[in-house]
Amino acid sequence: MVRSNSEDIVLLNRCFKSLENTLNLTLQDSDIILFVENDFSKFESQVDLPSSFKNNLKYVNIDLSVPVQVKQKFVIPEYFPHPTHSYAPDGKKIIGFPLSYRSMCRFFSGIFYTHESLLDYKNYIRLDTDSYFLKGANLSLFDWFNAGKLVYGYIESAVQDDHPQVVVGLRDTVRQYMRLRLRSRRLVPHYIGIRSYYTNFEIGSLDFFRSPVWQDFFQFLDSTGGFYTQRWGDAPVRFAGIWATCPKKQISKIPPGFTYFHGDYFNS
Repeated sequence: MVRSNSEDIVLLNRCFKSLENTLNLTLQDSDIILFVENDFSKFESQVDLPSSFKNNLKYVNIDLSVPVQVKQKFVIPEYFPHPTHSYAPDGKKIIGFPLSYRSMCRFFSGIFYTHESLLDYKNYIRLDTDSYFLKGANLSLFDWFNAGKLVYGYIESAVQDDHPQVVVGLRDTVRQYMRLRLRSRRLVPHYIGIRSYYTNFEIGSLDFFRSPVWQDFFQFLDSTGGFYTQRWGDAPVRFAGIWATCPKKQISKIPPGFTYFHGDYFNS
């Protein structure tokens, strides 16, 4: 997902350049899809896809507005307060997450997988614009993923607890889902609804995530309004949902050898 500003394009081009040197085998049989907003066309000329890439590059418009039914059902603050995130429209510094960010969390928790632009694909790798690689392993991540018949792969060193202010109520909602939908009496560990995969670099099965199993889980969470009223992120949602719905043998840490950076603060 790329925002419509030159700063994001600079980060995107850096990401592309790093992929050229580190993920050659993985990129050989993949397309590149950029999710953008409607006003992105004027920035397309700034996107610098390395000449060595043989991949299809597709721009897909998405809508990050709050759904009407959510607005009607819940009281949603324009900014969700948070001590580590700031947003500054018109020069005014406001501490918190805007609605568009919360829509993004909701999008990557469930809507992403069923988007019409992905219906012809089997697997995906997600990277943020400010993600880049310093080192790659001599393998295709897609080949590794398919050979193991996996549904999800994650960076082991990036499993972490999310900030307590953005997971309020998530664990209780997951417990309620398991009781009502799965008829499960399994004890829910204390870290469910708190711990998260670092979804800025992940690999997953689109077949699994667009299946009724995952989509029912997502829709149950979505019906509570928590993505907007509590700023639930797709990272703790992914961790909790996979724990609740997926056999452990189908989940694996991504093989070693990839040195990956997100922004300026996380190095795998």
